[in-house]
Amino acid sequence: MSATIEWVDGTGNTLLVELDATPTQAWESTAEVTKHPVETGSAIGDHVKPANDTITVEGILTNTPVIVPATQMQGATRAPGTLDLPGGGSVSVQRWSGPFDRVSECRELLRSLVKAGLPATLSTGRREGLRFDDNLVLVRFRVDRDATTGNSINVSLDFEQLRVVSTSRVAVPAVRRLQVPESRGTAPPVPAGSAAYNYVVGG
Repeated sequence: MSATIEWVDGTGNTLLVELDATPTQAWESTAEVTKHPVETGSAIGDHVKPANDTITVEGILTNTPVIVPATQMQGATRAPGTLDLPGGGSVSVQRWSGPFDRVSECRELLRSLVKAGLPATLSTGRREGLRFDDNLVLVRFRVDRDATTGNSINVSLDFEQLRVVSTSRVAVPAVRRLQVPESRGTAPPVPAGSAAYNYVVGG
């Protein structure tokens, strides 16, 4: 089994890391249930909190891949060559056209992905049938290397899946501005004895 991690960095470039082999792939879904008593007849769903799905991949990165990887080959390809045999004769073999160091480049890319906290896409089983998981955040990246690994490293990747929701915008109706009453100034006094005065006073 194989796996490819794809993401877009802060400058808009799409980056890929292909693991040579992934002996172990695990998907897990969990939920947290309240520890408090629940009333009979209440909505049980209100007392259960779904946790983010997690994906764990155990993989291998090597500088001696059996199949030509799609990434981090620095332009190197398979090239035909010959191998001289002891005692005479030769056989045709496949060699790399130039040097490359996939292990170091992939390791640094995955370390930067953890630090950046960017969402990634994980596709698994390139040769066995694709499975895609989106909106994953790489929360843990571990490298194991010892005397037996040779020109390769064992890696562990832990992903958590973001729960993405969609939002919608609603147009706000326009509100008419309230008009401030126009000030007409102070009214002049009504002279006593005039018709207007007698009307107001009720005389």
